[in-house]
Amino acid sequence: MNKPLVITLGVLLALFLLVFGGLKLKEMNEHNEMVKIVRSKEAKDAIEEALHNLDPNALTDKGVIKTYEIDEKSISHNPMGGIGFRMIVNNDKRLYINTSLIKNHEGKIEVGGSIIASELDDILPQK
Repeated sequence: MNKPLVITLGVLLALFLLVFGGLKLKEMNEHNEMVKIVRSKEAKDAIEEALHNLDPNALTDKGVIKTYEIDEKSISHNPMGGIGFRMIVNNDKRLYINTSLIKNHEGKIEVGGSIIASELDDILPQK
């Protein structure tokens, strides 16, 4: 190979790595920011309010929903706006809620639409 070709390929490879690395770093920073929002006190209050709407005794010994855990790997930007994520209920991966956090017209965080696993829906109190 001639020297100018090797130099050109080296420069192109370096540029590719810089751009790709920069995009990955930006993606990681965005994910970390979304995790911080989902873990916030305001988000926790909104999530627990939504759980109480599903199960008035949620997060107590009398409730169907005794505990919940946010699957941090599932946190992502929702194409419809907000942050989407999965909650695992009672440490049982079959009992989950896919939901999102959005900001309302007042700028407060609230839970958006949710998809409840059929296994969980079958045992929730009927309204």
